[in-house]
Amino acid sequence: NKGNKTLTGNIQGLYESTQRRISTANQLGSVIGFRKIMYYQPTQWGGEWAKAFIGLAPGVDGSNLSGKIFSLLYGGNGVRGNAPPSSWASIYYNFGWFGILLIPIFISFFLKYLYFRFLSKPKSLFRNLIYVSSFVLIGTWIAGSPTYYFNVGLFTLILLYLMLKFLGKLFGRNLTIINHIQ
Repeated sequence: NKGNKTLTGNIQGLYESTQRRISTANQLGSVIGFRKIMYYQPTQWGGEWAKAFIGLAPGVDGSNLSGKIFSLLYGGNGVRGNAPPSSWASIYYNFGWFGILLIPIFISFFLKYLYFRFLSKPKSLFRNLIYVSSFVLIGTWIAGSPTYYFNVGLFTLILLYLMLKFLGKLFGRNLTIINHIQ
């Protein structure tokens, strides 16, 4: 019976922690990070995003902005834990008002381009999957740097699509899966 109470407590704790992380922790981290760190720093002109992309390489330290925000909220040295800024705070920190004005325009034109490419060619299950996944992943970037797209697999989808198109040209489109992406 005692083991059952522990299991119930662990499940309840997991539920409460997950709910708190989704509903308040990221938002609080974004606000605190913007007010305490990003607003008072000079514009990085993409430097923080460059550090984040460099940090994708194995064994290379990248951006520690999320760790700094986490340590402001919960203490510590900024090495463990993360509290990423919102995508808009990250854009402002990296490119200032210039980025706030231009990056949404760039994203909207890119989505429009993808949509017209999607409509202009015959539909297939595999092609639909790639395009729909791309639309969803681009539209759900809410926190952190654009390295989010690597973490959720968007660039992997694009690389898979390009690789299969290349194989289709190389082998004369005789492969079954390649016929489905054209």
